[in-house]
Amino acid sequence: TAFGGAGLSLGVMLFTFNAKDPSFNTASTGAMVHNFFGRFGAYTADLLLQTLGLASYVLALAFTVWGYRILARRPLGNLGARLSLLIVAVLSGAVMLARVPSFESWGIGSYLGGSAGSLIFTTIGNLLQHWLGTTAFLFVAVCAFCLFTTSLLLALGISFDGWATSLARAQEKAATLGAATARAAARLREWHSRHTAEKAAPPLRKLQVRLHEDAVNEPPAEENIEEAPRRRPIVTLRP
Repeated sequence: TAFGGAGLSLGVMLFTFNAKDPSFNTASTGAMVHNFFGRFGAYTADLLLQTLGLASYVLALAFTVWGYRILARRPLGNLGARLSLLIVAVLSGAVMLARVPSFESWGIGSYLGGSAGSLIFTTIGNLLQHWLGTTAFLFVAVCAFCLFTTSLLLALGISFDGWATSLARAQEKAATLGAATARAAARLREWHSRHTAEKAAPPLRKLQVRLHEDAVNEPPAEENIEEAPRRRPIVTLRP
């Protein structure tokens, strides 16, 4: 469906983002564009990541899940309400990541929340400092996390019971996979130890027995078997 295609396309745009590609604030003279969707993908990914940071991936996730639900014939319900919840989830996610340091290959800013997340985080934190003091920014981050989790689950159409069931299933599969991996590792260690022991063992020497030429050519000796004397039968004559 349209939602699924849009979600997957947006995810690929964001994933193949490269800071050296041309964008609204970067002039690139190179003809090579690293983004999978070319210049359009480079400009779109740069705009979203500059504004919302890593929270932009929530849009791709939500559109993909909605497309799957439509293919699975599960109604989305009120689409306007879900879009509103999705916007809240994206903004609260950006605020939540506003003070998370970025990694080296990020190439956009010092934090992962984007410009919008940093602006909202700083504004609300400054307003709450009069009442909460130095803990105002921590309070904003915790509230943003709670709001992000709740609004995202509601936007995706996943209930808390369904989320708990999915987590339990994922935990069971992870435990099964871990047990299988442990068994495979044990067999591999056993094979390696046996193979190492075989290599370390000294080779067996072959014993060579040489026979004398005369002994080889000499015919086998015949055994002299003496026959025991036969006893004559005793005949007794009766009168």
